[in-house]
Amino acid sequence: MKTPLHFLKQFLLHPKKTGAITPSSQKLSEQITNLAELESKNCIVEFGSGTGVFTKKILEKKNDDSTFFCIESNPEFCSMTKENCPDAIVYNKSASEISSLLEKPGEANC
Repeated sequence: MKTPLHFLKQFLLHPKKTGAITPSSQKLSEQITNLAELESKNCIVEFGSGTGVFTKKILEKKNDDSTFFCIESNPEFCSMTKENCPDAIVYNKSASEISSLLEKPGEANC
C-alpha cells in the first residue's frame, strides 16, 4: 500500500481529479459505512474510491445480492483500488458518466 505522501503527490499532480490530500482512515470508513446501512441497499455506487479504504468496508458490509461498483477518475487511484480490492468493480471514469455505467449489464439493479 502506498504512503500518504503518494496520496499528496497525486493531489498535486491531479488537483481536479483528487478530492483530498490524504487518504481516509479505517476508523472513518467504519463509521461512515455503519451509518449507510449497506446491508439493506440494492445498489451501491462509490464515487472517488481513492485507494480503496471505503471500498474494502463496503465489500465487507454489503449484502451478497447488492450491485456495487466504484467510479474513480484518477488512473493511479483506480489501479490502487483494483489492487487493494480485487473483488470490486472499479471504473476509471468521471462521476458525470454515471448514467452510462448504470445501463451496463450487471448494474441493472440500480
